[in-house]
Amino acid sequence: MAHSIAEAATKAQLPKLVVLSSIGAEQSSGTGWIAMNRLLEQYLNQTGLSIAYLRAAYFMENWIPLAQVAANQGKLSSFLAPLTQKFPMIATEDVGHIAAEILCENWDGTRIIGLSGPARYSPNDVAMTLAKALEKTITPIEIPESDWIQSISEYGFSTAAIIGFIEMTQGLNSGHISFKNSNTEHRQGIIPLEKIMNFMNISKIAS
Repeated sequence: MAHSIAEAATKAQLPKLVVLSSIGAEQSSGTGWIAMNRLLEQYLNQTGLSIAYLRAAYFMENWIPLAQVAANQGKLSSFLAPLTQKFPMIATEDVGHIAAEILCENWDGTRIIGLSGPARYSPNDVAMTLAKALEKTITPIEIPESDWIQSISEYGFSTAAIIGFIEMTQGLNSGHISFKNSNTEHRQGIIPLEKIMNFMNISKIAS
C-alpha cells in the first residue's frame, strides 16, 4: 500500500503533500503498528515531492471503546501504564485543522511536524474526566501485560495485529515512542480531553 500511495503521488505531480504519520515513526524498531507509518515515509521520500509528515500523538478518541465499557462497569481498563504516567494525546479534529493550515502555508522541501494536544494525560486523568462526564465514580484499572493477548483478542484482531499492538503499547509505556527522540517542528492542538468525552455523549450509553 505504501508503494502504491507513493506511485500515485508521483504520477499526480502534486505541488505538495501533507501526510498523516505517527509519533515514533523515526524509530527503526520497537514500534509495532507504527512501522507502517515509517515505511510510508520512506517510500514517499523517494518521490522528490514537497512533503510535510504529521507525526501525531496518541489519539484521544482511542479511549472511546474502553470508555463505553467503563460507562456501564464503573472501571476504565488501560493498556497505557503506569496509570500516573502522562502521555501526549491529540483530538483527531485538531489533526484535521492543523493539516489544513499546513497545506495552505507557503513552503517546500520536507517537513516533519509533531502534533499533540493542549496537555498530556495519564490514564488516571482519563478516568477522572470520564467520571466527571458521567457524574459517577470511574476506577482506572491497569491491564497486566500477561492479560494483553486475551484482552485484545476480544476485539477480533489477527495474530499479526495483536503482536503489533503489543509492541507499540510497550514502546509507548517505556518512552521508546515519544517526541523526545525526534528532531521535529511541533504544532499544538486546542481541544481538551473533556470535549471529546462530552462530544461522544458517553453518558447516554450508561445503563
